Amino acid sequence: MEAIKYIFDKADQMGEPAVINISLGTYFGSHDGKDIQAQSIDNLISSAPGHVVVCSAGNAGTAPLHLGYTLNGDTNYTWLQQSSNYVYIQAWGDSGSFENANFALAIERIKPDYTTLASLPFTNILSYPDSVITDTLWSGSNRLGIVQYYAQNLGDRYSFEYLIYPDSSVNINGNDTTRYFWKFMTTGSGRMDAWSYDMVFDNLPDSLTLPSITKYKKPDTDQTIVSSFTCSDKVITVGSYINRNYYTNVNYTITRDTTLQVGELSTFSSHGPTRDGRIKPDITATGEWILSCSTQAELNILAATEPEKVAAGKKHKRSSGTSMSAPVVAGIAALYLQKNPSAMWSDVKTAILGCADRDQFTGSNLPDNYWGYGKVNGYGVVKGCSIGIDEIYDSPVGFSFYPNPSASETMFAYDLSALPTYHRAYLEVTDAMGRTVQSIPLKGLANSIEISKGTLNSGLYFCSLRVDGKIMRTGKLVIL
Repeated sequence: MEAIKYIFDKADQMGEPAVINISLGTYFGSHDGKDIQAQSIDNLISSAPGHVVVCSAGNAGTAPLHLGYTLNGDTNYTWLQQSSNYVYIQAWGDSGSFENANFALAIERIKPDYTTLASLPFTNILSYPDSVITDTLWSGSNRLGIVQYYAQNLGDRYSFEYLIYPDSSVNINGNDTTRYFWKFMTTGSGRMDAWSYDMVFDNLPDSLTLPSITKYKKPDTDQTIVSSFTCSDKVITVGSYINRNYYTNVNYTITRDTTLQVGELSTFSSHGPTRDGRIKPDITATGEWILSCSTQAELNILAATEPEKVAAGKKHKRSSGTSMSAPVVAGIAALYLQKNPSAMWSDVKTAILGCADRDQFTGSNLPDNYWGYGKVNGYGVVKGCSIGIDEIYDSPVGFSFYPNPSASETMFAYDLSALPTYHRAYLEVTDAMGRTVQSIPLKGLANSIEISKGTLNSGLYFCSLRVDGKIMRTGKLVIL
């Protein structure tokens, strides 16, 4: 936050706009953009024209870091395995429901048999607010580990975390005859979202071997986005897709990976939604197999040890990650501000999202939590893309709206008669930040509806015809 303030202050003193790229972050946190750091950065971004922050979405797209479910009164559990000197998990929930959540921890021997060796009692989220509690788990005279747990009330949110230091008798990887897991248990009610690098997600026993496994909650890859400012609406968060699959290396031979399909989403690219259900990332750019600059010292070492990673001429190296794709978007934002130096952050973000490309890889069901609004189109952002024109799809349904741009009422017409059958259809209007501002059920095969003047503020909107959850048609609407 202080670094961002320093840069924006310098830019303001010079009378220049500034774009800041942040290719770093943490996978822990509330994932809602409401933490103090994120709010402070939001205030800096909106404090003056020409303040833009772009950040990488993260590289955990296939990592089962997230555990999320609604507590239903049952005792559910997830195993944690030791992979370093400690075991850690952090859970978040919203006030109004999370007060009824209860947590407990146990240690189980899972090899050669399934036996609970020791456990701590269930703890309510309100039992120990803002204080660290330390407990020790014993099995007879053998100490199994030291556990610290901490609950924090943050106004409209709560966090709860366990930090476990296993004893040396509970070794990290086990051996041929013995292995141990830590058992993270929940009961009560309320929605919980937790993040941990240590959750067990595969090679689980069946219910005949271990009947309680029916209560097991597996981690998923649904919310692998980096936390804090990355989840802010005012920050442009960038995912990655594949840039290339071959190039000439420093030895003037071809380095190639035929498993990479140019244009496809990078498997590592983190995705949302945010914990409060908003679209993230906002946009994608080329980030896998990028050839870019490096120090000459590093290039010399790589050329000698891993020449396949250095491009011909020994001036560029191969890199991959959303840390590569975010600077692409930052550069486009800088070009936009060079042309429009008094633009606000929202103008820049609207231009980037509104001019995004869609293709056979992104599909038409956008925005989503993988591609955001699609692939960044730098030329369209700087030149100015056409808005207010329907996107073209293969969908057989009819969908149009007028006038566009509109300074008064907007009429939406739809025709679903080409569909064999459907269960639910509705008009969804989202703003440039991906937030749904109106959702209107549709009745009949063909009809029209009107959105009255004043129900939408001035700005750019995406109007989608959704049928049974799928976007059939979408278009951009400008409200003057």
